[in-house]
Amino acid sequence: MQSQFTAGKLFKKLEGIAVTQTDGVTAFNVLDYVPTYSFVYDILEIYINGIHLNGNEYTLSNNTVTLETPIEKKGAVITFVVYKSIDPDA
Repeated sequence: MQSQFTAGKLFKKLEGIAVTQTDGVTAFNVLDYVPTYSFVYDILEIYINGIHLNGNEYTLSNNTVTLETPIEKKGAVITFVVYKSIDPDA
């Protein structure tokens, strides 16, 4: 992964935001919030109400994020931050 970012001279930061509509939410499809996200090539960070999640607080399978602990109350703000490597010469 690091070699891809080193080879690409620039990167683009994209953000998508979800607001939970029900209690007990545990899963999200990243493509619903960042349509250009690539599970294979991009780096993903996840925040709940502004707090960064560590890798042990969720699992990522293809484009689906599954939280280890459900979000108890509706109205939580989940921010998906995606970093894409970009080759400006392409």
